[in-house]
Amino acid sequence: MPAAGVGPAALRHAAENLLVGYLRAVDEADLDGVLAVLGDARVDFAGEALTGAERIGEAYRTAFAASGPTCHLLHPGEVHLTAAGGPGSVAFRFLAPYQRWSLAGEAPVLTTLGRYHVELTWADGAARVDSLRVERHWPRG
Repeated sequence: MPAAGVGPAALRHAAENLLVGYLRAVDEADLDGVLAVLGDARVDFAGEALTGAERIGEAYRTAFAASGPTCHLLHPGEVHLTAAGGPGSVAFRFLAPYQRWSLAGEAPVLTTLGRYHVELTWADGAARVDSLRVERHWPRG
């Protein structure tokens, strides 16, 4: 069990809850929901690294305006412990494949396959996202 007294299953559960909440916010074009999860994180999306709620918010506002309705599906992920912090804290990585579907037409269309690379910290009984990197496998770019 990690130094924080929490096991890998609890860390996976916390990471999945954060990521699913983030994806729901993206699918609902809910900027406040996105920033609640990522506002203090570093976000690497489409090759651009963003930090700060203002820059992250601007990027998502632009993406929401350019995109129609979507549905993101998260697949089971894996947890890797990266460092024990002080008492009650631990850093960990969560890797999970995803699909992005467009709901703009008569039938859903698969638009993206990829993987989320999420760096998190567990402290004070909760997880927070420190960084999110989106890796697209298909289509590339």
